[in-house]
Amino acid sequence: MSQMLLVLAFLFAPWCAANAGITLDNLFPDPTSGMSVMQRQLSSSAWYATPITTDGSDYTLTEVSAEIADSNPAGTLFMEVWTVGGPLDNYAPQTKIDRLFLVDANYPKVFTGNVSLSANTSYFIVTGVDNGGGQWFEKINFGDPFGPYFLVQSGSWSLSTIGVGTPQSLKSADFGATWTDGGALSAPLRMSITAMAVPEPSTWRLLGLGILVLAGHALRRRV
Repeated sequence: MSQMLLVLAFLFAPWCAANAGITLDNLFPDPTSGMSVMQRQLSSSAWYATPITTDGSDYTLTEVSAEIADSNPAGTLFMEVWTVGGPLDNYAPQTKIDRLFLVDANYPKVFTGNVSLSANTSYFIVTGVDNGGGQWFEKINFGDPFGPYFLVQSGSWSLSTIGVGTPQSLKSADFGATWTDGGALSAPLRMSITAMAVPEPSTWRLLGLGILVLAGHALRRRV
């Protein structure tokens, strides 16, 4: 039995190692040619939503590390994943899927969770303050000359494929009820997203077949 478990671990470990990692990273080194780093204030009346799009696999999002600095940490800083609603030329966050947990309040802030995301699907990463009078500043990438900077440093996900118009981060002043263009601050949050690809059904079938073969071998040995 112990030999069978060792073989299963050997078969499954490479898949885990290959499918868990950073899927999106726009934490460009400072300074980067053509890019400048700015900041926008988060509060209960200033939530911001950065658009992301997955690649061709289903995923479980497990961690987001974001450059958010303390200003007046008196309220509750949060990060959530929202669905996308509205027509392509007027998209906006529609429904909250799940809230991530703040596990490291230093800089950068680290949020963790277990959020299922579908392949080739767009979502919003929403940050804000949901109670109290607290304020934080999140860092954003801007192009030089001035303009939103939606490039990705590494990873297979995108920051720029929602809608047919110019990508932008959106702002809400009423706790996510309505969303508008963030104006001059319509730029992506500086963050690094870690997620694990969900194995396709064929992968599970192959693993199940391996288990049956090993179990049959062990049974024959006992007989």
